[in-house]
Amino acid sequence: MLPSNNLYHYTSAAALFGIIEGKSIWASNINYLNDEKEYVYTVELLRPHLEKLKRESSNKGLVEQLVQWIEKAEGGPTYVTSLSSQPNILSQWRAYCRNGGFSIGFTRDGLQEIVERCGLTLTQCIYDREKQEEKVVSFVDGLASAISSEGQAISSREGAHQFYANNVYKQLIMLANEIKHPAFHQEEEWRLVKLFVPANDPNLKYRPGNAMLVPYFEINLLPPAEESEKFLPISDVCVGPHKNSNLSEKTLRTFLAGQTTECSGSPHVKVWQSEIPFRQI
Repeated sequence: MLPSNNLYHYTSAAALFGIIEGKSIWASNINYLNDEKEYVYTVELLRPHLEKLKRESSNKGLVEQLVQWIEKAEGGPTYVTSLSSQPNILSQWRAYCRNGGFSIGFTRDGLQEIVERCGLTLTQCIYDREKQEEKVVSFVDGLASAISSEGQAISSREGAHQFYANNVYKQLIMLANEIKHPAFHQEEEWRLVKLFVPANDPNLKYRPGNAMLVPYFEINLLPPAEESEKFLPISDVCVGPHKNSNLSEKTLRTFLAGQTTECSGSPHVKVWQSEIPFRQI
């Protein structure tokens, strides 16, 4: 699925500089995010349907084991980058740009090229309860069908684990990345998702955290052959609320002009300010 318009990434001045200079954006491992309650919310929606599946399935042992794994599942080597269809939301400024920041607008065509080249999935988060229920029912119906066709003879833990890997885990992680609590609907979030990154992937890198190394997946925003010729697929940058927003806008314009001068087509990146009154957000 692709958006109808640009999508925006809210970030700090340091990250904006890194994105443009490095021509890449970082996707975070979902086990290191502060969104663990999102998965719990998904499991809560799944639970009554899974209980019904246990009651109705002819292989209750397999279903009970699968439900245990679903309840305790982790994201594993899965990486996400958050975007929004809205360029100027107070909640996002507060969450990601408390000391000033920017929302970077990526073009629809640019995102499509990145998704195809890097093997990503671009998914739109769902906040509506009825649509969430449809997704959950579809997931459980697919699981029931797989059990009916492939799972009747499975009796060992090893067989159950292989069935889980083949028919449940990937679908479950994608479902959890789509469903968000309705309270966050104003974010209008989309996510770039990279599933199952192997440990030897050259784009898997690490940064120092407060007490541990933190993994991230580096998404190259341009094909390597075009990095010296083209500017990034950025349409505009919004300067967030800040006491020095006028100076920030002026400096950003100068910086971008220097970055785009040598690029083909002399790309123009619109720079504009949020009209939200500044508070110490």
